[in-house]
Amino acid sequence: MCFYIAIEGSNPDVASYELKNLLKSMLWLLYVRTPMKKLIHLFVLAFLLPCAVCAQTILINEVDAVQDGTDAAEFVELYYPGGSTDLTGLVLVFFNGSDILSYEAFDLDGMSTNASGYFVLCGDAANVANCDLDVTKDTNLIQNGAEAVALIIGDAVNYPNDTAIPPGGVVDAIVYDVDDPDEPGLLVLLAAGQPQVNEDGEGNGTGHSNQRFPNRSGLPLYTDTYVQAPPTPGTENMAIGVANENDIVIPVAIQLNQNYPNPFNPTTEISYSLSLLVTYASL
Repeated sequence: MCFYIAIEGSNPDVASYELKNLLKSMLWLLYVRTPMKKLIHLFVLAFLLPCAVCAQTILINEVDAVQDGTDAAEFVELYYPGGSTDLTGLVLVFFNGSDILSYEAFDLDGMSTNASGYFVLCGDAANVANCDLDVTKDTNLIQNGAEAVALIIGDAVNYPNDTAIPPGGVVDAIVYDVDDPDEPGLLVLLAAGQPQVNEDGEGNGTGHSNQRFPNRSGLPLYTDTYVQAPPTPGTENMAIGVANENDIVIPVAIQLNQNYPNPFNPTTEISYSLSLLVTYASL
């Protein structure tokens, strides 16, 4: 059971965050002023607080931080499963692993995901397909790692360079590297036990991005569904060429050819062909 409270003018993640704070305040007032405080406390915890997470959440769906040369095609892709939604009130913040402080922040006020649910921020739209927000710098926009990209409720003015990771308000994040050791100071952005993601995990860091696969899979602040595959900014993550022992190979078309010679001979050959779709399965 879930009750929804609409907060006008907010995207789902900002509304969710505001609702959590509202319910916390209501709970405190009821707790200190009502004789039946224990009963009310249990009621709020059981029925109202879960509403703050009922809304669909905007995810960081793909990040490409490494290319050959000057990294001129870097981007961050967001995805919202409900299609088009306002991104006002959110900021993308990049954090450096060397000092665990911010080095870039970009306001998303006035921006929105498209009808398919995608939004792409890039350094140079000439090199990144489907880029919705082209920001400076054109090259070396996103550092290689160990670093982090976080989607946070707030404004860029609150995240000048060298700002620490906030204690709350993080909607989603990815901590990544290119064959670097884990950085515990950045991993606090993620849910407990979630991994740092290696963009060179398939041995082609300059040709791959980190992307959720299957597309948009996993929970916010969880990185265990990221794989490395050719970049797909603003489109569905297909993870072409990614395969391992956990993959499921599904035939999407089957063709059975005429036997030769006819089946009344001692032996006969029947050729066939399969068109395959490789689908990732997390076990």
